[in-house]
This record gives sequence, C-alpha cells and structure tokens, in this order.
Amino acid sequence: MKTLIIGMGNTGIMHGWAFSESGIDITHKVRKGKKAFYGDGVKLDVYDMRKGYPQTRQAVYMLPSD
Repeated sequence: MKTLIIGMGNTGIMHGWAFSESGIDITHKVRKGKKAFYGDGVKLDVYDMRKGYPQTRQAVYMLPSD
C-alpha cells in the first residue's frame, strides 16, 4: 500500500513513522526547500503502553526518498 502524507508537522511525523514501521510505503509532501531540513531524520521519543513491549524508546524517522 502507498500512502501520501501532507506535511511534516507533529501529526504527519507520527503517522508517517507508525505507518512505515508497519510496512506501508510512505511519501511526504513538504514545502519547497524543507526536505533538506529533515535530512538527518526526526528524533522521536516513543511511549508504548502495550504489554510485552518496551514502554519508552527513542527512534529516528527518516524522510522517505522519492
């Protein structure tokens, strides 16, 4: 499945990361010139309340290449 997400705000980043973790092909549409801003990825502090999973962890979400 391919999914287009408009923007890299809080909602776009979290949904993009979660979808990509579950194997969905993500494309982000960002403002002209903003792609370079996310070149090193976005650092996330993830809080997971599911049983059997680490409660907190850090992740880096890389902006998928075109």
